[in-house]
Amino acid sequence: MHIERLHGYLQSQDFPFILYDAYRRTRRDNIVPLGWPKIVSYLWRILTTPAKVVHLHTSRNFIRVLATFAAMLGRKKLVISVHGSSLANGYGKGSNALGRAMTSWAMRRAGHVVAVNPEIAELCKTIGLAADRVTILPAFIPLPPDRIGPERIPAEARAFIETHSPTLVGAGWFGTIVNGQDVYQFNFMLRALAQLREKHPNTGQVLLISGTHDEAFRQQTLALRDELGLADAVMVVDGVRTDVACSIYQACDVFVRPTTTDGDSVALREALHLHKPCVVSDAIPRPEGCQVVATGDLAQYVAQLTAMLDDLPAATAELKRLQKPLSGPEVYLDVYRSLLAD
Repeated sequence: MHIERLHGYLQSQDFPFILYDAYRRTRRDNIVPLGWPKIVSYLWRILTTPAKVVHLHTSRNFIRVLATFAAMLGRKKLVISVHGSSLANGYGKGSNALGRAMTSWAMRRAGHVVAVNPEIAELCKTIGLAADRVTILPAFIPLPPDRIGPERIPAEARAFIETHSPTLVGAGWFGTIVNGQDVYQFNFMLRALAQLREKHPNTGQVLLISGTHDEAFRQQTLALRDELGLADAVMVVDGVRTDVACSIYQACDVFVRPTTTDGDSVALREALHLHKPCVVSDAIPRPEGCQVVATGDLAQYVAQLTAMLDDLPAATAELKRLQKPLSGPEVYLDVYRSLLAD
């Protein structure tokens, strides 16, 4: 999502660039799919691209290390964006000394690092990057307003939202396990929904699913839905486009994200941008305006949501009061131009 919008922004600024697409989903304009095997294509493209600056978006420390070697050989300036917990995981439980050393080496040799939150930036400084080579920038570029609206929502989902009030919406992947825990906590959401409906009996929960890592996990969640008597209160929406997801956020009342770990969630930023009250876990520091509860604390989560649903206009007004303006993608242009000027 972030790459798609950054692509559009750079085009709107007439800034020359090539997007090398690791997922090989499209070939158009200046988008070039990587070849196969992917890792060889990564290295070859970095070595041979006519670009003088390479901006790397990956969740794998191994790729960061190899990209650093290729950038050095190809005399490229490397910008590394760190979006989620991958860098921290490379220094956590289960990591090894060689992996930590190689990752540290790569990060220290980047021309610039873009961290989506202060914690990632602090880790970069701990690794040894100078403060002036690390920029904190949430990975959020909003869609134009004309690409968001109820007409973009699939008919079945639109009917569900219209017949449930209030409506909650959460987003993520089925079966994403990090440090032995389910990241997106869909089962947790369902247990909370069962309790919320005792006071707000027409509450509905929309689950926007980006994908399924484990089909058995998905089936377990759907079985829990039925066991809790929530078959008519939960709508699962799979694989929607960005504009559809944002339209659903706009149509629902509250965005929820009780994750056990996170990066700087683009989905959460979308909801905040659309002035939707948000209840989130404290797994990481969250943006201004969120209502934060202890990770995994079902009672606290239900209590916060109940209070919010009791007076949604007040919750929306409080969100608007607390929100602060964000820096935009123009920061990337500043980084690129500073490296090109060196």
